[in-house]
Amino acid sequence: MSSTTRWKVINPHYPSSLGLWLRTVAAGLASQGAPRSAPPRSFQADVRPLVGRLNPPLQVSGAQYAPAAGPCLLLTNHYFNPGFDAWWIPIAISAALPLEVRWVTTAVKTYPDQKRGLVMRPLSRFTLRQVEKAYGFFAMPAMPPDPAEAALRAVVVRRVVSYVRQSPSSVIGLAPEGRDILEGTLGWPPPGSGRFVQHLAALGLRLFPVGVFEQDGALHLNFGPAFELQQPSTPAAPDLDRSTARQVMQHIARLLPPRMWGEFAPEKDL
Repeated sequence: MSSTTRWKVINPHYPSSLGLWLRTVAAGLASQGAPRSAPPRSFQADVRPLVGRLNPPLQVSGAQYAPAAGPCLLLTNHYFNPGFDAWWIPIAISAALPLEVRWVTTAVKTYPDQKRGLVMRPLSRFTLRQVEKAYGFFAMPAMPPDPAEAALRAVVVRRVVSYVRQSPSSVIGLAPEGRDILEGTLGWPPPGSGRFVQHLAALGLRLFPVGVFEQDGALHLNFGPAFELQQPSTPAAPDLDRSTARQVMQHIARLLPPRMWGEFAPEKDL
């Protein structure tokens, strides 16, 4: 095979999720005024039939490491591939677990095409707001961080912390990168993500990494064992934030094909 020949990428067939989102929006609109602690729908129950229609079926590795109970924090990569919708990350993970996961999601989708974004951004903001209400998720301002939204981001962080303190068996899902990395490799989480993970770990959440990727025409989940964070030699906040972010991404990298490691190759451990 010549060096100029390209491998053909075969993507899984992803069933339409339109019905799921229509039901979710209806549930969100019907839940106006309901307490946040009592979401009207189960995300796990709603997405399992959808995942059951994946062709080929979802491939799960490391199931022995998947948490069976909370409190815990699931940390996954924000996988990108043309033709893949990032919503399949929480969909697949939630369907594979025996737990109800409260995901930290984006509050609005971003679009490189400004004309399309004029229509789609408001629509996505409305839809994701209903998703947040229907499932008790936590919608963060979109990445990359906008300094004007720093106060709103802090409000959402406090909501997550408050929920964890009030829910001894809480299960939180988080993709620290918070955005698509167009190169298809792991990327650095935005500033503050490491401190957020440190705070949740200090509240008693065990940390579980999950790798998500497509390979051999199928969607794969790879669960890894729980890990503990190592403190940096210098306690300054920027060092702690970046050290924690690197540790998290390296644990996720171990669960991914080498082509996706980027600068987080396992041999680069601290």
